[in-house]
Amino acid sequence: MHDAIRDDQFVLHYQPQYVVESGELVGVEALVRWDHPQLGLLGSGAFVPVLEESTLIFDAGHWIMREAVQAAGRFAATMPSVKSVAINVSPKQFRDPRLVSVLRQAIKRWYIDPRRIVLEITESALIENVDDSQYILT
Repeated sequence: MHDAIRDDQFVLHYQPQYVVESGELVGVEALVRWDHPQLGLLGSGAFVPVLEESTLIFDAGHWIMREAVQAAGRFAATMPSVKSVAINVSPKQFRDPRLVSVLRQAIKRWYIDPRRIVLEITESALIENVDDSQYILT
């Protein structure tokens, strides 16, 4: 996993999000994949649990956040109907004190309207410690 991060083997794919009634494209969700040198393209289920069991989730998560925010800028310029880019945040990342600063830096660097970024947080991340969750979200 260290090699994958160091050698930029992770890639983001963007799953479209549509309004069911109209079929209008309104956003995308960033999905991480590992372009493994021997095994090819691997879905997140094959490696994210390993990242989450270690501190590598922070490095990978920061990379994902920066890349997805940059992509939000590209979507804004080329596909204005894409109003948001959703980024999944693991429970461990949610409690990372650097999460907000990494996100703010990326938004500032790429001149992105922060309303274009949606953080998707699992229920388990919120209920593990309700008091901390309330503090983080405010």
